[in-house]
Amino acid sequence: MSSSRYSSKAHQREGRISLFATTSNASTNQQTDSPGMSRIGSPDFGSTESLERASSPYESNPHIDYNAAMASQLESQNEETLNTMHMKISALKDLTTKMGDQINMSQHNLGSLGSNMESAGRRIRGNMKRMFVMAERSGINWKIWLMFFCVVFTFFFVVWLF
Repeated sequence: MSSSRYSSKAHQREGRISLFATTSNASTNQQTDSPGMSRIGSPDFGSTESLERASSPYESNPHIDYNAAMASQLESQNEETLNTMHMKISALKDLTTKMGDQINMSQHNLGSLGSNMESAGRRIRGNMKRMFVMAERSGINWKIWLMFFCVVFTFFFVVWLF
């Protein structure tokens, strides 16, 4: 195994550790021992300088004085964000109205499908009654009809196989 695989990633750790180091510690701890290799420093937690933390962006700072250019930039950024939000909300509103229209259309289609199925069932029932009446009038027994259909089915089955 070669150590070059691991040495190429050493520079990545320096940036991450330097985020937590104070400015005085970062400058003193990053001295180079040999060319191309640097010593990784760690923050000194014993000093009072490292205990100071950066201010949060959510804390109000009364000493911040926004000039007109900064206020204009923030306002334009706010307008862009609002316009983007407005476009997304409009797209969402259009999508929900189209979904509502599609749901209403589907309900209408299902209702008409149910009524069509009922009317088709009535027609089939009526045709079956008429067919039974016709079969009774012809005077042919149901056993003969069964034998006829069996012969036809057997013929189609044999043709289908060969």
